Amino acid sequence: QGHGRPVPTNARDEPHTMITTSIRGHLASQIFGRAYGWSRCPPVTLFDAPISTEYSEDMQPLERMLRDQAKRASALILWLDCDRE
Repeated sequence: QGHGRPVPTNARDEPHTMITTSIRGHLASQIFGRAYGWSRCPPVTLFDAPISTEYSEDMQPLERMLRDQAKRASALILWLDCDRE
């Protein structure tokens, strides 16, 4: 759950509330359909292939929380992990 605290000013010298939260691991997985599995198509076709996003059951509460926070935000800053994947 995100926690907010009032912050007196921002870059525009306007009052605002900053909320920080965190997630663990990868929130979502992007996958190609069955027709695009390993060795089922030429790799170049993947550039135009449809991609679906799936959230595992244990990540759905995090997805809902982030969507809810984003609806109320005028700006959103994501600090993504900095690993080399």
